[in-house]
Amino acid sequence: MKRLLIFSSSVLLCCWLLVATAVAQDITGDSRGRNWNAKKAAHLLRRAGFGGSPAEVNFLVQLGGKKAAVNYLVDYEKIDNSELEAALARQNFDLSRSDSNINDAKRWWLFRMINTKRPLEEKMTLFWHDHFATSFRKVSDTEYMVRQNKFLRENALGNFRDILIGISKDPAMLIWLDNNLNRATRPNENYARELLELFSMGIGHYTEQDIKEAARAFTGWEINRATRDFIFVQRDHDQGQKTFLGQTGNLNGDQIIDIILQQSVTSRFMAMKLFSFFAYPVEIDDPVVQRLADVFVANNYSVKELMRAIFLSPEFYSSRAMQNMVKNPVEYVVGAIKMLGATLSATSSAADLITPLRNMGMDLFFPPDVDGWVSGVEWINTNTQIERFNFANMLISNRSGGSVRAGTTTLDVDRIIRENNLQTSADVVDYFLNTLVQLNVSVDTRDALIKYLETKDNGQIASPFTLDAKTVDEKVRGVIYLILISPEFQLN
Repeated sequence: MKRLLIFSSSVLLCCWLLVATAVAQDITGDSRGRNWNAKKAAHLLRRAGFGGSPAEVNFLVQLGGKKAAVNYLVDYEKIDNSELEAALARQNFDLSRSDSNINDAKRWWLFRMINTKRPLEEKMTLFWHDHFATSFRKVSDTEYMVRQNKFLRENALGNFRDILIGISKDPAMLIWLDNNLNRATRPNENYARELLELFSMGIGHYTEQDIKEAARAFTGWEINRATRDFIFVQRDHDQGQKTFLGQTGNLNGDQIIDIILQQSVTSRFMAMKLFSFFAYPVEIDDPVVQRLADVFVANNYSVKELMRAIFLSPEFYSSRAMQNMVKNPVEYVVGAIKMLGATLSATSSAADLITPLRNMGMDLFFPPDVDGWVSGVEWINTNTQIERFNFANMLISNRSGGSVRAGTTTLDVDRIIRENNLQTSADVVDYFLNTLVQLNVSVDTRDALIKYLETKDNGQIASPFTLDAKTVDEKVRGVIYLILISPEFQLN
């Protein structure tokens, strides 16, 4: 691998500088999205999940059109996922309350992301985890963090009112934003402030007094130490009159949320947040936001119908959206594994995925603060770039026979060659370019990869070219590595 790393540092390192500008350029050349094809299906699968193999992309194409593909992914409750649940049950992940089990929780969730038949379910769970950013760093209870994760999954496409009320009563959230300490005699404004600023309306649509009044309404929302569940303690609740966003009464937390949902800005704020995460960044006054907000309200704040509208919108398939956002670390890592059909043992070590993700800046269950993680080109800096390179090297180095480390993430290149009947150097390069970046590279890049594959150790071009064991194990893995660290693969 030393020659490969020298090649990447001298040629590809400088290409990374193009990532920041690529996100502002027209990459696809097709902004109308009239014809359903593999490129659009792959785009949908990357954004509504973490990407997929050529067979999975082709499955969406064969459904017959954009609407059918979107419905298949959005109506995921119709898809039997019992195989995944059975596999998880066999692994004995320790998800109990001990603070030493958080790595098991991370592995449990990553195993779900990689093996689920319902990719949008996990992608939405990831979105909500970032939106309601709650960190184990303060909660210090694995069971509570997993319970919140399960709540977000179960309600991922549910009613937004149910989500807001449920997260307000969630023990991890109660601890994280101190609402379990919110008493009539000692009001704590932390949760009320973030509920308005980050979770529902956005800055500028309420006053400091509204925060104080909302905090009073949430007094008495606590955790029962015996059952470890939410409990409303009447004696700790402020029974006085409260005026919130112009409405007065002896308001409680549920009523505060109902008033929030009556504000027109709430539907626009959430439409903006979801569209920006799944399509491309927009401001709240963008016309597409109002159109989607209208869908949200018309469907009684159904997240499912809002997501369906986003995935069916022409903007979602425009050149501004397709392969034009930098992948976050989870998208990069899980996407590479899924697209290549690599396998992840549930007993794999933290070094396989957890440590690389932490080093790339996205430590699951540890968002940096209440604002959640960064986005876009902010994912890329000198340190995180090297960590992406290192993960790609680890992934292509782990053989299916366990010659590097048994029981880890493994990539069976021989199987890929055999099952896809790859014979020529062009076959190999085109297959992996199509799998990983939908052939979205220049002719010069493609030619350089073919030349690399055909070049023998002595520097001569192999003639005739043959896919012998040495070539497959070294050079084909090298091709995969070069694509994984290319600027094109960093774009979602």
